[in-house]
Amino acid sequence: MPSADVLTSSTSGQASVALGAKLVTQIARIVGGESENEIRAQALDCLNRVRIELNQHDWRFVKTTQSPITLSNGTATYSLDAAFRKPGYARLINTSAQAYKYLEYEDDVVFARRVEQQTESGEPSWYTLRNDYEDGLISLYPIPNLSAATDYRLEVEYYARIAGFADDIESGQALPEEVTNTLIIGGQAYILRERLKDSPIGMQAFADYQRCKTLLTTHDRRFTEARSRFRPRYGRATFGPLYIKVT
Repeated sequence: MPSADVLTSSTSGQASVALGAKLVTQIARIVGGESENEIRAQALDCLNRVRIELNQHDWRFVKTTQSPITLSNGTATYSLDAAFRKPGYARLINTSAQAYKYLEYEDDVVFARRVEQQTESGEPSWYTLRNDYEDGLISLYPIPNLSAATDYRLEVEYYARIAGFADDIESGQALPEEVTNTLIIGGQAYILRERLKDSPIGMQAFADYQRCKTLLTTHDRRFTEARSRFRPRYGRATFGPLYIKVT
């Protein structure tokens, strides 16, 4: 079996969103408070409200893969990354980091009833997440035996949460530049609604925010080389003479 080279991902050269302080400045500026600490604090809260809302969507740009999890003989449950929000897939990989087998997800209720006494050991085929937010655990079945623990590791791809922003110039977010307008205009919409409740500008800002989020959604899902799900069939060549009955 050929080996596979495992490369370390790099985002070098990719344009990212601005630092937190710059985003806060642009949000606070719409109410003329970019130099006022109280308004900057409010702008930061509004920025993070937009972030929390974005975390309710499955964005491709936050997908990541957890470092391979080493299986242990007789151990069914393992820890997930702290940033884990929602699973993409779970699979077994061999010692050369090649994909071996995708595991099937099942809800914890179905998972618990699959076998009355869940003592079977062997090569895992299913996984479940009982409450990944609270316990951060993934459970496998059958329970890995010595052979599975020796030959395979667990790889989990997941949607990560966008971390909180801070009003500083020390830290940034690993998010593509295309997210910038959604963050800023969304933050502006929230701060306008709080500080200028009766102003029509707030309503326009929220309309702009929804437009930016729609554009971001379209951008995140579009692949120029993707094949259409529905497409006309190609014509088939006839075999031998073609007869047409005229009545």
